Amino acid sequence: MEDARKLGPDILVGTPGRLEDILCGRKRKNAVAAGAARSQAALSCKGLEVVILDEADKLLDMGFQQSIAALLRVFPKQRRTGLFSATMTEALTELVRVGLRNPVRVVVKVEGVNAMGVREQRTPLTLKIRYLICPPDRKLAQLVRLIQYREPQKYMVYFSTCAAVDYFYRLLHQLAATDAQGTAPLPIFGQHAKSVTVCSLHGQMNPKRREATYGTFSALPSGSIGILFCTDVASRGLDLPDVDCVIQWDPPTDPKAFSHRCGRTARAGREGSAFVFLNRGREETFVDFMRIRKIPMTKASYLLRDPKTGTISPLTIATDDISDDSALEDWDPAVLEDADSDKLIEYAQHLISKDRDLYEKSIKAFVSFVRSYSKHEASYIFTLKELDLPATAMGFALLKLPKMPELIGNDISAFRAVDIDVEKIEYRDKTREKQRQVRLAKDREERLEKAQESKNPKKRGSKSDAWSQRNEAKERRRERKEKKLRKLQAQKADERARLIPNGDHGQLIDVETALQYKAKGTRSLQSLFEERGPIRVIAKGDGGLTSKRIPMDDEDDWEELAREERLAKKLKKGKISKKEFERETAAFDSDLD
Repeated sequence: MEDARKLGPDILVGTPGRLEDILCGRKRKNAVAAGAARSQAALSCKGLEVVILDEADKLLDMGFQQSIAALLRVFPKQRRTGLFSATMTEALTELVRVGLRNPVRVVVKVEGVNAMGVREQRTPLTLKIRYLICPPDRKLAQLVRLIQYREPQKYMVYFSTCAAVDYFYRLLHQLAATDAQGTAPLPIFGQHAKSVTVCSLHGQMNPKRREATYGTFSALPSGSIGILFCTDVASRGLDLPDVDCVIQWDPPTDPKAFSHRCGRTARAGREGSAFVFLNRGREETFVDFMRIRKIPMTKASYLLRDPKTGTISPLTIATDDISDDSALEDWDPAVLEDADSDKLIEYAQHLISKDRDLYEKSIKAFVSFVRSYSKHEASYIFTLKELDLPATAMGFALLKLPKMPELIGNDISAFRAVDIDVEKIEYRDKTREKQRQVRLAKDREERLEKAQESKNPKKRGSKSDAWSQRNEAKERRRERKEKKLRKLQAQKADERARLIPNGDHGQLIDVETALQYKAKGTRSLQSLFEERGPIRVIAKGDGGLTSKRIPMDDEDDWEELAREERLAKKLKKGKISKKEFERETAAFDSDLD
């Protein structure tokens, strides 16, 4: 930074957050104590003439709105600002409206003439985008056949999740290795097997590994096959040279990323191809969806391998008319009865059964794919209910279906599980396998201990206890019980002494029971007095429980008691307030007086 301050840079490249620290000053954690919200800027931008925001819409999506707004405030008013992106979002339109003066929108598009007249598209004419309709369990075969069918070149294969990238990178790496060694039961990459280089790139990789992958893939010589498995982290901002073909295992969760993925090829006037795999049914409407966005696609042919000669040939002729019934090769029995594809899946399952790490990655990749598919932004096209989950699991070469809520209620009879005890699959790494065995031994011991405890639980007074200990425990329980009983009797005696004045006598009875005897008639009430003697009725007052002596023949007292009981019930139900209750009872008492 000292050199930059002395020399004065002509071009400054950086992320919005870092440029904000340099040109606006770094934010202080305690602005009040420091006396200023920011430190002094490292460089002055008074002489700034041109500002470029590349992939401006993505910068806003990543949460750089505040940093960009702060930079625009310190930039000179007299400047030229360029916002570059293949897609325009509402946030970017708002930034143009607020941060730019006299903006001019420049849209680069291609116009071509077809049978229907003039056609506009936002992709270059040198880029041929095709879609391939195939069942989910045929995608792996179509991927390797497509690579074998075309000339040796560089490929970028996009997946929706990092876990899927990790898994298929490992799987294709092993498939290519066994094919090069000649141990594979079927040709996978054909005569070019020894020149295949497989790489992976996603957002969860550390920067050093990402840089190494970028360098390795960029430096691949012509005439070799390079395959880069990646997520949308490689759809923008990377200029990978000489990428000839882009293959999308599944369409992006965000449809705006589709054009960015395809844009990794056919750059700077070069020709390029892009393929996207689609399932039968509703996913086919994705073609019309992208056509509305001025991204036309043509239909690609399903590729078949001749089991005798090993040659690959298209099943039908590709067409751009999706209404042409002759091009619906997914209905063709040859697709569903593709024995060579089944053989490839079985061989992939064989490799997985020999490597626990690959087995765990397959489960994780499938689960993450299903969760990602369920959260697709174009949910009216990509619905989980329409997805054939058993066939998708076969396409991932799973040995067993995982337990997940998305599979509940689905018919999974079409899934062909492998008859194998997955707990016996070992890691190829001996250190990891040794650690796993230690964990398994510990888990077995814990399960055994729990089973023994459940069969022989230790109870009180068990035969293993000494006789004297059982006697002492029994005596302690008896003493605690007697103590509780004495305490309860004392509480009742205290309550009775408080409710019955000195020199008085009689039985305590609650209001509801007394009124029930009264309602039954004079005989019932007389029997109550004969049975229990003088009656004192318990009632609730402001200070707690109180008692009142009620003579048998005093009708006024009985009427007052019944009225108070009715008011108490209304108070309990919330029909009257406490003040209303006190006012009503006081008025009744005054009337009696």
